[in-house]
Amino acid sequence: MMKERKKLTELIFFRENECKAMEEYLAEKAAQGWMLEEINLGFFSFKKVQPTYCRFAVDIFDDLNFAEYREYCEASGWNYLCYTGRYLIFTTVDENTIPIQTDEELVLKKIRKSIMAYLLLTIMLVLNFINIIRKGFIMGEVYKTENLFILILVLIFTSFLVTEVITDTSWYVKIQINIKSGSKIRYKTLKSLKIKNIYMKLYMYAFIIVLISSAGLHFGNEYTYEYSWWIYIFALILGVITSVYKVIKINRA
Repeated sequence: MMKERKKLTELIFFRENECKAMEEYLAEKAAQGWMLEEINLGFFSFKKVQPTYCRFAVDIFDDLNFAEYREYCEASGWNYLCYTGRYLIFTTVDENTIPIQTDEELVLKKIRKSIMAYLLLTIMLVLNFINIIRKGFIMGEVYKTENLFILILVLIFTSFLVTEVITDTSWYVKIQINIKSGSKIRYKTLKSLKIKNIYMKLYMYAFIIVLISSAGLHFGNEYTYEYSWWIYIFALILGVITSVYKVIKINRA
């Protein structure tokens, strides 16, 4: 007889404009019998509990006093769970508990600040990537096969950041249009968060495969080149197929 699982760990990527979707996700997990315990480097640790309905608040925390702010939220009916980076996470079983953040303008200001920081980082990395290509192919420097794999690694990471910046900027522009027209602000949905995480994990999966292949080329023998490419291509195709299947499954749910 299999022992009942008591712990669950998931790698989840989310940004400031996905806090609402993250709250829905945590509520969904609680309804399935998994309560958030802690978060470390993007890894969410859940413990097994009785399935329960509860609300969550994923709050963007900036320069306020942590102890005072936590005390204020708990006095308002929210139970503190944990924090990660710039986020504080609370929960409550009371449907009538007042939301922690009610100032939309303040939230959007924090989101804009985050988008600008990512934009600057992306510009720096893209310029660095262009410089690598220029030195390697235009200036005629000789590239070993392992260096080609390093180029692929840089391209994958840069693509990850560019994708994030484009989607976030597009969302923010739409929000500004909605504000001017008096429409309701719509944050990223739970479905979009799940789909995004599938593709983000595919990026990471490809990154790890290329990294292993590159190491194999560096320390391997003359046959490593061929095997590394075939392993990389097979793993990437498998990852793409799996990701597409999961996205279709989410869209049909």
